[in-house]
Amino acid sequence: MISIQTTGHVGSDGTLALHEPTPLRNVDVDVLVVLQPTGASDADMSPEESGWPAGFFAETYGSCADDPIERPPQGAPDLRDPFA
Repeated sequence: MISIQTTGHVGSDGTLALHEPTPLRNVDVDVLVVLQPTGASDADMSPEESGWPAGFFAETYGSCADDPIERPPQGAPDLRDPFA
């Protein structure tokens, strides 16, 4: 197995092109790509950039205001035998 760590740039069309030389020739390989934005935290990203549908929070915020979710009392937990 060969591990390659590199950086790249995703273009405005959302495409990432990777061109990495390897010592392998004429073989099929499994490739694992992990995308981690550099320099931007999740807090700096818009909901759409984080993968949420456009307008999701504006459309769903407060949707339970008229019928709030209530959690009734749960009662006492069951008594169980201790582990040996």
